[in-house]
Amino acid sequence: MRDDAGMIQIDDKHAAFDFGGDAFRAAAHATQPAVTFQATSSGAAIQKTAGVELDVATLGLTTGVPYDAFPEPGCDPDVADCLAALPASQLDTGACGTAS
Repeated sequence: MRDDAGMIQIDDKHAAFDFGGDAFRAAAHATQPAVTFQATSSGAAIQKTAGVELDVATLGLTTGVPYDAFPEPGCDPDVADCLAALPASQLDTGACGTAS
């Protein structure tokens, strides 16, 4: 599976990828239990294949309107202010706290 996921560089050897729902659905129904990442480093093409394991941490069911039963989580004002103060080039938002 190839996806144009948003990459966040953690350090010179580690990166994180932000996968949306479509990418997770594709991984869950993949014919091969792996994801292949392709990139260019120092002008050379590199490739990494990794296994995929999906876990459900929370499952909510309702007979009502999902948007009413499961509203979008809010953002603490201090966290929102911290995020707004970060420069556009700052991809690591960990200093502002964690999502609740």
